[in-house]
Amino acid sequence: MVENQEKNNLGYQNVSDDDEINLLDLFIVLLKHKKLIFSITFGVAVLSIIISLLMTPVYEAKTTLMPPQGAESSLSSAFAQTAAAAVGLGISAKNPSEIYENLLKSDFVVDRIIKQFNLMKLYKAKNIDSARKAVLKHLDVQIDTKTGIITVGYKDKNPARSAQIANAFVAALRDLNNHLAITKASIDRKFFESELKKAYIKLVEAEKNVENFQKKTGVIELGEQTKASIASIANLKAQIAVQEAQIAAMGTYATPNNPAYQKAQATLSSLRSQLSALESNTNNSNNAITPLGKIPSLYGKYTNVVGELGFRKTVYEMLLKLYEEASVKEAKGASLIQVIDKATPPQIRISPKRALIVIVSTFAAFFLSIFVAFFKEFIEKASQDEENKERMQLIKQYASLRKKKNQ
Repeated sequence: MVENQEKNNLGYQNVSDDDEINLLDLFIVLLKHKKLIFSITFGVAVLSIIISLLMTPVYEAKTTLMPPQGAESSLSSAFAQTAAAAVGLGISAKNPSEIYENLLKSDFVVDRIIKQFNLMKLYKAKNIDSARKAVLKHLDVQIDTKTGIITVGYKDKNPARSAQIANAFVAALRDLNNHLAITKASIDRKFFESELKKAYIKLVEAEKNVENFQKKTGVIELGEQTKASIASIANLKAQIAVQEAQIAAMGTYATPNNPAYQKAQATLSSLRSQLSALESNTNNSNNAITPLGKIPSLYGKYTNVVGELGFRKTVYEMLLKLYEEASVKEAKGASLIQVIDKATPPQIRISPKRALIVIVSTFAAFFLSIFVAFFKEFIEKASQDEENKERMQLIKQYASLRKKKNQ
């Protein structure tokens, strides 16, 4: 009893009563303005239903495709990034699928779709840039990172047109893929054809030099180790010459930052180091191939002309092989992009999501109406209190002065 009385004296009972009164006051306010709350909530709910029903349905047709994988892909690895850059894309992709995703969004493909379906008129675009943005907004490209499968979706009010455009994107990508592959192969073929002609002329000259040398001095018999040294050096020199030719060919469509270009440069440096070590007089004496510095000077001139002939033969053979490969690639064209599922007109719309619109709008209106109810209650109470009346008058006064100044 004493403890309870002490608690009452300390005001515990009053605090509890105040809390209960505050909660009841809140409930009373809600009941008092229940018509307002109901009217706003119900009105917004009905309005959201009407608006959602009036909104034009949007459909999305999807097609799935498998791009060429690994060595089969004409656009894989470094060339794909270079080729993509040729159509105006800055791409740093980790796999061919990502590259094809960017190619689908290239101006080459998008402009073809715009022209084919007259989308500038459909989207009421003032210029080609606005039309491209509208098309990309409706385009949806997804990649399955595990399988590399690409899903191309296109959103449109017309289900049939959405399917047609989705399939048209794949057709345009195929044409671009083939165009870039043939262009690259054609560049390589023409370059290696030119280099092959030069190599043949130098090969004939080397053969004549050996023949002339033998006529003047007679046939000189070289030892097996000397022949091995000459053959090894000629082979390395030929590899270096061909590698330089390949780098020169890449330079017509690749930048120094291209991964394949950098790899080719590293290979060239390695070959040059091997050649330098082979030609050095400081080679290990246990090496099976005799360094050229240890070959008797009597054979010096002969080994030079014979080495040059071996070098020119190897260069010609390597370039001939590269030329034939480029010719086959040019004739074959790009590897096929396989369509797994062709796009068909969708039956179910993707938007508007009518149920979600109505639910979100109704809840938002309900909470807004509660806020309006409490604000209205606050204004009513403030107008009844003398001090608050003065404050309200000041607010109105300052508000009216503000209006006059603005006028």
